[in-house]
Amino acid sequence: HARKMIGLVVDDAGGQAAGGGLLALSFAIERFHLDLVRARDAASELVLTSAAHATGVNNSNFLSDLRVFNTENAAGTLTLSLYPSGSSTPSPETKTVPLAARQLLALDDVLLTTFGKTGIAGAIKLTSDRALFSVSRTYNLAADGSTSGQELPAVPLPSYIGSADVARLAGISSRNARTNLIFFNPTD
Repeated sequence: HARKMIGLVVDDAGGQAAGGGLLALSFAIERFHLDLVRARDAASELVLTSAAHATGVNNSNFLSDLRVFNTENAAGTLTLSLYPSGSSTPSPETKTVPLAARQLLALDDVLLTTFGKTGIAGAIKLTSDRALFSVSRTYNLAADGSTSGQELPAVPLPSYIGSADVARLAGISSRNARTNLIFFNPTD
């Protein structure tokens, strides 16, 4: 079925909205929840730590849809680099696509449609000559067509923890809950 996509930019006459930056709002109806983001948070190098096109237990079918928004008033290019999980990838497979000015690019089932891959999970690095926002939805596609899943934002590469940083995980305390931790080493 056809998906309805909306990209909305809110700007004042001077190009600086309250709070010091352009506000950008993008979402896809029926696929992602609403995200409010600030242009100053956009980056030209982002990492999506988890994407999948794989089967799981109990006949689950995990897929990832990716949305990428070019925040600038100029066209550019986007390079997607695939880092399959469970292995070192010094030379990742890459795909480059054009980005129109202010384009909201939809890459449904990104691992299959962009990379031609099935039975795989991994990270995707997004590199562009433009400032971007990006979010993905990884979900289980049930036999009846229903879905359940979660949204994962692509994170600017400079915000990753480094070798001298200390990270703490808070709030993981239930014995009856499942928690997934995803690690990505951008230098490996």
